[in-house]
Amino acid sequence: MTLVGQESPWLGAANNGHLPICQLLLDHGALTDEPYPGSCLYRAAGSGHLSICQLLLDRGAGVDIGDGRSALTEAAKNGHLQICQLLLDHGALIDPPHDESGLAKTAWNGHLSVCRLLLDHGARVDGDPWGVSPLINALTTGHLAICQLLLEPGARIESPPEHSLSPLCIAI
Repeated sequence: MTLVGQESPWLGAANNGHLPICQLLLDHGALTDEPYPGSCLYRAAGSGHLSICQLLLDRGAGVDIGDGRSALTEAAKNGHLQICQLLLDHGALIDPPHDESGLAKTAWNGHLSVCRLLLDHGARVDGDPWGVSPLINALTTGHLAICQLLLEPGARIESPPEHSLSPLCIAI
């Protein structure tokens, strides 16, 4: 059910952390992967609602849906470590092909433990196909520990990503 010009009650319940309402809606036939930009899982993950993410996954929600938005990227950029681990345990793509780098967004926001988790699961250290660099994001926002973390596995400091200055030039 979608109200004209508004999102569905189901998306609102997932986004706002209303677990009993989510359970009620699922029990009455709500789809776990509602055809609306940004799935319920995406909304719950980005808002930090671990119990709703678990409920959705238990009820068969797709961990990576085809609209180009990644629940893992959304959870990572907001620093929700437990949700990131849950999504990875359910097979979430670490570097989804149609979304910006979760590692780059997380580095920008300074979430060290989430950056470490993503790197441990094979995230691209030098960013995404659009030239968004985790190292540039971390140094631009002053997150020294994340810069150090990214340099350990070999983040490039001199080779500029496409359409951008190198991390070394930006740091200077």
